[in-house]
Amino acid sequence: MRFLLYRVKMFFVVFIMKIIEKIKMKLHVFGYSSEHWDTAAWYGSGGFKFYWEMSDLVDKYQKKMMTGSEEKDHVSFSIDYLNNSLKNRERLTGLCIGCSEIVKPEMAFCETGQFSYFKVIDIAAKLIARQRLEAQKRGLNQIEYIVSDLNNIVLNEDEYDLIFAQGTVHHVKNLENLFEQIQKGLKKEGLFIMREYIGPNHLQFTEKQLDIVNGLLLEIPKKYRKRWNGIVKECEVNVNMKDLLKVDPSEAVRSSEIMNILERNLKIVYCAKTGGTIISPLLNGITSNFEVDKQGSAILEKLIINEIEMINNNVIESDYVYCIAKRY
Repeated sequence: MRFLLYRVKMFFVVFIMKIIEKIKMKLHVFGYSSEHWDTAAWYGSGGFKFYWEMSDLVDKYQKKMMTGSEEKDHVSFSIDYLNNSLKNRERLTGLCIGCSEIVKPEMAFCETGQFSYFKVIDIAAKLIARQRLEAQKRGLNQIEYIVSDLNNIVLNEDEYDLIFAQGTVHHVKNLENLFEQIQKGLKKEGLFIMREYIGPNHLQFTEKQLDIVNGLLLEIPKKYRKRWNGIVKECEVNVNMKDLLKVDPSEAVRSSEIMNILERNLKIVYCAKTGGTIISPLLNGITSNFEVDKQGSAILEKLIINEIEMINNNVIESDYVYCIAKRY
């Protein structure tokens, strides 16, 4: 009986908190703007980190899930995998699907000295301009930056030894064309490497996800749940669809279909499910708090272990993936 009363009480507590959180989100929409892909500002503000992967602990967690080592990032792992897979390791040709200002994968690949040319395609003109300037400063003149819509991409046949995608595929609506072109553009032994969000479309997290996240949030002290503006995060709720579609209709437009369409066109040879299903929405807006002291770090470490166990036991799916694929 006591357990039943506790469950009823918790239901109403969470219900009220969700209403409060939705009101807050109306006052301060999720963190996007119409030009948010031209800036990295939505990852944080004034040194305060919003986004889950900005956490040092999460960074180590993701590295280990992708590469097996907390010290090795996925781009370095990709370079090693490429070298072990290709017979010809000189004058390689590469393409980046999307432009990543934080990771800068095309620069890392070109700094190996193995690529004769590398193209980067993205729709964000200001981002492309900044990245082009950075590449020029580094003397990486073999990189060509192109402003174009990836929904309409057309690639030459058998052109690339490597096609790399970092957090951009989930913004592409015409996935059928994208993966058909990737399959067409890869050389016979070429590799397609992708680090991507493959969770629910338009970031509409499942009821199961949110129940787990909000149950965990209730157990975390308030000081670790404060947003950059001091307001305490009471619970996580889905971003309002109308608001999201106004500022970025491409956000996770068909993310849940990515892997199925990829496998129709390419053969996966390496796949790491890297989680983020619980940690990402839970840390949304409050990531920095878990880096201020040992207690915060210990809480986050426990949350990470919990997420790994839930994925391994098939309690939840992984919302993020790192995979390597080839032509059939």
